Amino acid sequence: MSTNPLISIITVVYNGEKHLESTIKSVIEQSYNHFEYIIIDGNSEDRTVEIIKKYEHNITHWISESDNGIYEAMNKGLNLSKGDFVGIINSDDFYEPDALQNVVNEININRDIDIFFGDIYILNPHLKSKKLLTYKKGKNLEKSFSIWHPSVFVRKSTYETYGYFDLSYRLAADYELLLRFQKKKCTFCYINKALSNFREGGISYYNKNLIFEQYQLQKLHTNSAFSTIIFIKNYTVFLLQKLGMKLLGEREYHTFRYKYLYK
Repeated sequence: MSTNPLISIITVVYNGEKHLESTIKSVIEQSYNHFEYIIIDGNSEDRTVEIIKKYEHNITHWISESDNGIYEAMNKGLNLSKGDFVGIINSDDFYEPDALQNVVNEININRDIDIFFGDIYILNPHLKSKKLLTYKKGKNLEKSFSIWHPSVFVRKSTYETYGYFDLSYRLAADYELLLRFQKKKCTFCYINKALSNFREGGISYYNKNLIFEQYQLQKLHTNSAFSTIIFIKNYTVFLLQKLGMKLLGEREYHTFRYKYLYK
């Protein structure tokens, strides 16, 4: 692999007119320009396709057709990708301007690593400010999402060897994928920089079904007692969050959450 690796970027979208343009611009305006850009649209009914066509000259491949959910769309993008490494940025999220360059810098230092990942900024719809979440907050992947998928770049050959997203998981297939890679002894490299911005409010936002899927996955990768303890903790936090939003209101709850819980 050269010192100028090709990076494949995949965006999946369905009715994403609100934020899609900022996602696209964050990709095509990267300081590192040796990349291909793939957009997979799920047959949107809003202005999504119109926005894609506006930037068509900057997009390597795009399709618009019905699918069975976000992870099937990601797998379609992976099948089309030709890069040495692949990053996936969804239509609510966006990259930092030097994200790809920072990744490539680390690739050139650590030539044998399978997966590179960095930190992420969280944006909440009820707040004006954003909050940096770092890998140091939760190094044990088996306990929780301590690696955030919008800031992950995986070697294409790693996908080809160990598989794509498991469609039996509706909400946590990205978590399953990382746990699977870890179990297969893939190598990970942490980049101590924020690479992307994640807007809270998607399908998994305060969704109890996500907690149950996490529990299933943790049972597969840890001992049963350990996974049960984590499940009880996560479900208790979920209930407390719901109670906090009910008592304080969403905006006030998130102000408290950002100030005291995300230090």
